[in-house]
Amino acid sequence: MLATYSKNKQTLYKGYNHKRLPITLDENSNEWFINFECSQIAADTYGLPIAIYGRQSYLFLPCNITPSQARSLNPIVLLYVGGKGNDDGNHIVWVKIKKGAIIKWPSMDPFRKAIVTKDVTTDPWYIVFPDVFHHTVDPGVGSSRSVPKTPADSYYISSEESDTEEVLDWTTSS
Repeated sequence: MLATYSKNKQTLYKGYNHKRLPITLDENSNEWFINFECSQIAADTYGLPIAIYGRQSYLFLPCNITPSQARSLNPIVLLYVGGKGNDDGNHIVWVKIKKGAIIKWPSMDPFRKAIVTKDVTTDPWYIVFPDVFHHTVDPGVGSSRSVPKTPADSYYISSEESDTEEVLDWTTSS
């Protein structure tokens, strides 16, 4: 990730915190994903969408490739697991999605150019995640949810071999 950041820091990552990121991205750092920008750099490094769920949930899409060039259109799903109380024991864990699951993707990274300019249809990833782009730009009056409101706004991601469908609803707790 540090190599991707270094290669693109004057272009894709021009507005990032250049004092802190090299420290955060160092292979010996204990601060992985502590910066908002790390998720975007990871998406660019691995050529995959990344969905982060937690206090703030966002979908990060590679900036340097199109969907046809991606290793997969299925996002890596990461969950922020915070410590208890004032404990700083914060972690990011990988979530394995069951085959046949329907995911309600979170809002798009708010700093993605198509979101900032509100010109979502020009983004090459729009064809894969149109509802997420639209939900992020216009979430609805009074809406405070960070994920689409209905299963119709969800995405079916799995192998075609699956004969069941499941909806993962990240807005409810068990």
